[in-house]
Amino acid sequence: MYKLFCSFLFFYCALAAPVHAESMALSDNGFVIARAVKIGRKAVNQDSNWSTVNTNKNEVLIECDPNCSQCDKTSGKCSACLSGSYLSGNKCLSCPNKATCNGGSSFSCAAGYYKNANTCSACPAGSYSSKAGATSSASCSKCPAGSYSTAGAASCSKCPAGYYTNRTGATVCSKCPTGSNSNATATGCITCPANCKTCSSSSVCTSCNNGYYLNGTTCSKCLLNICTTCTSATKCTSCSAGTYLQSTPDNSITLCIATCGAGYVPQNGVCTLCPAGFYANSGDTSCRPCPTGGNCYNGTMSCAPGYYKSGTSCVKAPAGSYSSDGINYSLCPAGTYSTAGAASCTPCPAGSYSDTQGATICKLCRAGTFAPSMGSTTCMGCVVFNAYSNKDGATHCIPCGGNEYSTGRTCYDYGG
Repeated sequence: MYKLFCSFLFFYCALAAPVHAESMALSDNGFVIARAVKIGRKAVNQDSNWSTVNTNKNEVLIECDPNCSQCDKTSGKCSACLSGSYLSGNKCLSCPNKATCNGGSSFSCAAGYYKNANTCSACPAGSYSSKAGATSSASCSKCPAGSYSTAGAASCSKCPAGYYTNRTGATVCSKCPTGSNSNATATGCITCPANCKTCSSSSVCTSCNNGYYLNGTTCSKCLLNICTTCTSATKCTSCSAGTYLQSTPDNSITLCIATCGAGYVPQNGVCTLCPAGFYANSGDTSCRPCPTGGNCYNGTMSCAPGYYKSGTSCVKAPAGSYSSDGINYSLCPAGTYSTAGAASCTPCPAGSYSDTQGATICKLCRAGTFAPSMGSTTCMGCVVFNAYSNKDGATHCIPCGGNEYSTGRTCYDYGG
């Protein structure tokens, strides 16, 4: 009676309103499903998703479900929904998770799922469903031996190498014992040859235990016991604790050594060459900056000419000496001299001399003597040549006259 009264009241108001009226119609279950708008005796269609019903010569507008794509213009009945929803009764419902909806009266569940009332349920772990659109759990098949799956699987995964399962419907695979590997079907394990970590058959190794390398189809021992892993007898790739990888300059051999050689320091288990501007002595654990007067190349340090090596420093050769090799220094020979940091000694200029080793300066020839050339170790007397020089540093003597004789510093007349 309540529903009938409400329907009667709706149409009465629609007929009686002289100017403008808006009224609501109720569905069979008491909820509003339509709205009527009347101006005078003619209803105005307010949007395109409304259908019209002619009742007692007055037009009533009925609003369809907002997700409806096809709506009957006389009854308001929805016959198709928008993509992403599906039709249930006269309503468009949102597409369930793991389903595809094209607006029709049903939906299709993805592979690995099946239709269960208004949802898509996952095939349980250990089973699979390869095709979309399954309508019951009967479409879920158990995984065969040697494979496994998680819930909602479209296919089963083969057990990885080293794992197996010998039963159907497995959700996990079991690990093969040490020294064995799964067979081709992953339904069991086979015993590997000696020193093999993994194998493809009882006679073919595919990887080796630590300290061995794959040599064809078998495993051979690394050259030294301290190699943890290697790719050949002379190519270590990792070392035991306390030792480090170091290669020969041509990279033909890579071994594990207790301390890194000159120019290298250990980094992450590998002897690494010091960068430009740094060097390392054998056994160093970090690179040292190149000192003043040093030349650092390929991780090694040598002192520049004019310097000599003293411990980890380069020191200038002292005045009166020289260093041409950057290793040691030597005293300048007689006839030469040097200042500190000399790579070679400088000959004494003409008019001077050096009569001892390690000279820091050259001495001028005294008046009455001379040195005609560079590098002199002594000065010659002018008197020998019946000549003279009256100033220090002479490079030659002035001859005396025909009737004169020399005292070295001057000339005197024989007659007087």
